[in-house]
Amino acid sequence: LLGKWGMNKLNKLIYGNVPVYEDVARFGNLIAKYFMPRTAAMPIFSDDELERLTMPVLFMSGENDPLIRSHESGNRLRTIIPDSIVEILPDTAHVITGVTDRITYFLVQ
Repeated sequence: LLGKWGMNKLNKLIYGNVPVYEDVARFGNLIAKYFMPRTAAMPIFSDDELERLTMPVLFMSGENDPLIRSHESGNRLRTIIPDSIVEILPDTAHVITGVTDRITYFLVQ
């Protein structure tokens, strides 16, 4: 991934406006050193597969996620699973922070 320069560029893409503290960056770089990232296209669940879900569904995605088409995915999920909760987070890339309370609330419902 073009060495340290490439890792910094990738971090900027996935973290967006979230501050990347030095310890976090070092940890991410350590993971990247030993982890083979997914380079194939993300699998897309069929409408039939999604319709078979019987549990509550929460979809959270950053509006600026470089890896996921957030609005398109959220709209599709709302259409197929009308009771799903879809949250597209403004000014957020792939890394989502500060939502622990909302996820916990969803899980205990």
